[in-house]
Amino acid sequence: MGKPVIKGALLECEQCGVQRVMLRDLVMRVGVHNGRGVVRYQCRGCGEIRFRPLDAEKTTEMACTDITIEWWEPSPEVHEHDVVDAITGDDIGEFRRLLADDHALAEVISTLSEELT
Repeated sequence: MGKPVIKGALLECEQCGVQRVMLRDLVMRVGVHNGRGVVRYQCRGCGEIRFRPLDAEKTTEMACTDITIEWWEPSPEVHEHDVVDAITGDDIGEFRRLLADDHALAEVISTLSEELT
């Protein structure tokens, strides 16, 4: 049994509609841990990079072709839990004031340096 003959795919861009994308212009990203597949391509109409999820059957079928495969592992930060409240506008204002005050900034950097040693 040979490779399936797949020359491309019909994919829909939210802005430009359905278009045929050749196999050589597709990249299939496969999750290392879950085996899920996603096709990545650049829309010829608007130039945006688009992603389309694949079901397990289509992922297996596409993997048997000459498509470029990219193994993907999510960043470890995806699995981290929030331990502090979200940053607020007041927090950003305070940080900007700190950056504008050379003396205060030097003091914070010095304190952090001491804590790290």
